[in-house]
Amino acid sequence: MWEAISLSGMAEIRLAEIINDNSWDLRDSLAKAVRQVMGRSADFDEHDLYQAFEDAVRWRFRTWIPVDDGHVKVTLEEPS
Repeated sequence: MWEAISLSGMAEIRLAEIINDNSWDLRDSLAKAVRQVMGRSADFDEHDLYQAFEDAVRWRFRTWIPVDDGHVKVTLEEPS
């Protein structure tokens, strides 16, 4: 059984790792957003676009970044 706990104050996340863990979905979403803004005929390499995006995020958010605890849900496994 999983239990949700509430934090108080600020939490910290590693945004670059979160992006890396969700790379397939984020790459698809980023490509769809570019096509929505630039038009369906926008010609770009989705992999290169995503790689540039990931590199920019890694450069900007190199360490743990503070976020309001309301943006984090922590679940812990109940001991057996």
